[in-house]
Amino acid sequence: TTVTSLTAQLIARAGKSVVAAGNIGPSLLDTLMAELDGILATYRGKVYFAKDAFVRPSLVPAMYPRLDEFRRVQRALDPSGVVRSLLSNRLKLHD
Repeated sequence: TTVTSLTAQLIARAGKSVVAAGNIGPSLLDTLMAELDGILATYRGKVYFAKDAFVRPSLVPAMYPRLDEFRRVQRALDPSGVVRSLLSNRLKLHD
């Protein structure tokens, strides 16, 4: 599948030897995405929140070093904390 092929390419580009065949199951995909997100955070990379469903909340501060500033502006503009989404709750973007 495309996902399997892309995963093999990513692993190969990371300098690892890989042979891939078949589909990637949900648990392996979760493991792979967690590893990739960790690498991304290490290098101060960012995920595009609207297109990401995997990133762990604990990685968001490393990816977005101005998160505290965002939260201060958010509190100033929305002191009641009414403006929220499932995504912002999952990623703990609010105080």
